[in-house]
Amino acid sequence: MIQIVNYSPKYEEAHFKFASLMFGPRRKRRNSDYIYWKFRGVEGVEMPSLKLAVSDGEVVGQLGVIPCKVRLGHEIIDAQWACDLMVRKNYRGKGIAAGLYENAHAQKILTIGSNPSPSAEKSMLRNRYNRIPGPQKYFIPYHLGTPLRMKGINVNLLNRTRNPFLSLFQKKDAASFFAELDVTVEQMNNVFGYDNLSEASSVFVDKDFLQWRYLGFKDYYPGIKLYKMKEAETYFSGYFMGGTYFITDLKLAEARHITKIISFILEMGKGMSWHGIKFLNNERVLHFPFLKPVAIKYRTDTVIIYHTENIRIKEEMEQRYFYYTLRDSDENI
Repeated sequence: MIQIVNYSPKYEEAHFKFASLMFGPRRKRRNSDYIYWKFRGVEGVEMPSLKLAVSDGEVVGQLGVIPCKVRLGHEIIDAQWACDLMVRKNYRGKGIAAGLYENAHAQKILTIGSNPSPSAEKSMLRNRYNRIPGPQKYFIPYHLGTPLRMKGINVNLLNRTRNPFLSLFQKKDAASFFAELDVTVEQMNNVFGYDNLSEASSVFVDKDFLQWRYLGFKDYYPGIKLYKMKEAETYFSGYFMGGTYFITDLKLAEARHITKIISFILEMGKGMSWHGIKFLNNERVLHFPFLKPVAIKYRTDTVIIYHTENIRIKEEMEQRYFYYTLRDSDENI
């Protein structure tokens, strides 16, 4: 018989074995201190934000639902972010995913996810999730072989060859382009105008969310920093992780200032092992012709997927654009 339970000290060892089997030796996927932090729990306390499917004391499936708040117009809704759905191969097709979803959905009126894998998306759509469009996705590869490697084509020479177009963004004085600002809820709202997104829905940044996502955690996660261009009202926030710089949000006084941001990031990352730079574009009218030689715009935009049984909330979600950034979910942590 399959039981759906919450992650807790009782199941830490069993989950460690499950995560080792499903994800390999990556400590971030199986170490309890990281798991309590990622799913916004308290270490050593039962945590309803990570659901486990258990059979005879063995973990055979999981679903994460990270607590968050969503701004829907002028209303703040208590919600959760779905992630990390995984079921052992020999237990698939037995209704375990449906059981995990049902248990999780009973907790919050709204559950959201982003960019699910093809198999996860099929599972979520079967369980009454809906899709809405998200922002455009951009990637700037550091090596010529990176785009090919992302498609499963490995060319060693190109993997070691630096993208020559990056030289267009190398400036001797790049380190002086931006100054770091203190990160506070008020600062983030003032800079990026989250309070003015009445026509969109978005993750609501309060003090608790800021402390979780903007502050670093041990050596697992560096935290997010905020920068302002010294000569203009242009801002960006972001962080380095695993050789990639993730720009979590942008406010450009002029579209061409994106080149200054790229120059500054490359200067900050000197001497690091590079993969590339990722960012999203929530402003559909904003285009980046200045990045054409170096940036890859994905053909498919971000997918936002959500579940609610509340008719009014569903109508609101369908009518509004979801302003999604690379700091809203568990993506890249």
